[in-house]
Amino acid sequence: MTVSTHALITLIVCTTLLGAEANAKKMSLAKGAAARGLSSAGGKNYDANTLKPEQLKACLTLDGQIDNYDGQIEHEKQRLTKLDTKMTRMDADISAIEQYLHAHQNDEFGTESEVNEFNRKADEYNHSVSTFNDDVEQMQTAMQQLNTDIDTYNNLLAQYNSDCEDKSYYEDDLQALGGTL
Repeated sequence: MTVSTHALITLIVCTTLLGAEANAKKMSLAKGAAARGLSSAGGKNYDANTLKPEQLKACLTLDGQIDNYDGQIEHEKQRLTKLDTKMTRMDADISAIEQYLHAHQNDEFGTESEVNEFNRKADEYNHSVSTFNDDVEQMQTAMQQLNTDIDTYNNLLAQYNSDCEDKSYYEDDLQALGGTL
């Protein structure tokens, strides 16, 4: 398999991965968007749709974890995009050197400087291919990490949606928890 084929496969996988989105975004409990804050003026009644303080705390913790993974996923996507850009540039450079080497591989060089130039290009090619292959490994590792983080994000989001979404809570319970998180 040539370097160009490796680059094409890498670019296809990376582009597909970068286009993949995590499941639907959740709305933050702390902002009151995913749940309804109730007043406890008439007393508190914790039914199946009202979060108890410990449940509210767990939801706030999940909310923070989801936000952290969201930021981490964004950072990893940016890193992969930069690496992809670098590899695309390297692939073009390697292809140009490869064309030069193929065009001159059977030449009979008349001077030592011509031989040295050909050898320099061959060394540059070998070094570039080695660097490119190292970058392919880095990209594969980064993509595996991104996939793991997306899976974790989606699991946390599913738990949040199951346990927290569309539930009510008491405003004073939220205020009481504000200092503990």
